[in-house]
Amino acid sequence: MRLSRVAVALCAAACGDVATAPADSGVAGVYRGHIEMTPPFTFGGLPFCNYSITLEQLDVELTLDASGSVRAGKVQDLNVETVLATVPPCPAGPIPPNIATYTLASAMPAGAGTLLTFLAGPTNEPEVDLTATLTTIGGMKTAKLSFQRINVADDVLAWMVAATATLTAQ
Repeated sequence: MRLSRVAVALCAAACGDVATAPADSGVAGVYRGHIEMTPPFTFGGLPFCNYSITLEQLDVELTLDASGSVRAGKVQDLNVETVLATVPPCPAGPIPPNIATYTLASAMPAGAGTLLTFLAGPTNEPEVDLTATLTTIGGMKTAKLSFQRINVADDVLAWMVAATATLTAQ
């Protein structure tokens, strides 16, 4: 028994200083989430047509450092707008389906989470502000996203789509 203790002591001494990992070392890395489709949001009305917008193939990717701070991020989705049936029929069509991209502009602590703001891609149609709140509860990371249309000719054309993505380490 005494020999085994001596052997353990010798092995530990031979290793030199052993660096300990930070408590949050498991946080660092890339986290991704996917939502197949958001519920449709209806907007429009007189003097315009009635429409709905759905965000499809919504992908979120965030890069966190060892302290859990967000260092990079991107979001992409397919905007699908439709004209709702009306009498008389609507003379104006929807914006064609298109891919919208967003890159992280800032990340700031906010309560029990992190408030993320994103910069919209230059070709996004329509123009949208995207913010998100990143939270971790019981080790599970979620991003609560808020897409808000900003280039509206009239308030009836404004819309806001909210979605929550569960993020997993890659």
